[in-house]
Amino acid sequence: RREFLKCALLMVMLIVVSVQASDVPLRPKEIYRRASRAVVALQCANAKETASLRTGFIIDAGILTAQSALSGAPGETCESIRVYLKPVRVSGDPKQDFTESHSGRLIRSDNRLDLALIKFEKVPGIEAPLVLGDSNQIQIGDSVATIGFSKTVGPWTMTQGIVTSLLSDFRGVPGKTVINANATVDEGFLGAPLLDSYGRLVGIGSMNTFVTSNVVKKWIESGRK
Repeated sequence: RREFLKCALLMVMLIVVSVQASDVPLRPKEIYRRASRAVVALQCANAKETASLRTGFIIDAGILTAQSALSGAPGETCESIRVYLKPVRVSGDPKQDFTESHSGRLIRSDNRLDLALIKFEKVPGIEAPLVLGDSNQIQIGDSVATIGFSKTVGPWTMTQGIVTSLLSDFRGVPGKTVINANATVDEGFLGAPLLDSYGRLVGIGSMNTFVTSNVVKKWIESGRK
């Protein structure tokens, strides 16, 4: 009986330690290590021009990005999409960093929510896709990070900040909840993932804001019905 109690106590301690470990915020470099491989560069082209690089990221349903990341001139459509995967080490030299390229196909988009879903052939060796977290847990003052394609710094750049506001029905769009943060971003971060201090996906880069992951979940589910 005494041995049984010892084993039971040990199991309880292991469970408590495991739960506590999962509640410990990650260091920035660990967030980057876990998430950056799922972040991709997107380049949209049509008959007239090839757009600048924008950001997307791999989820179970495909590649998620912002609809605005794929927009060219008014009235023009994205005829082809190139998907560039992150190299093992980013050098800053485009000839080295953008060698692994794949074709993508736009399968769904929503202009009002600023969301788009791209289909592409899954590539062996990519680490686990990003999982949509619960953005309802985010509060003003929480630390967040995003990984994208800075025009001034370079590709697969990570920047950090805090949540400054949470807005519902953003710009009059019903159900569009957004997170505002003071992380330094530019146009290259359109479609970039917003991660909390535990590395969980809580938003996606839109125009000067981040659409919450819970809005994305509902949008993806509505497309499956």
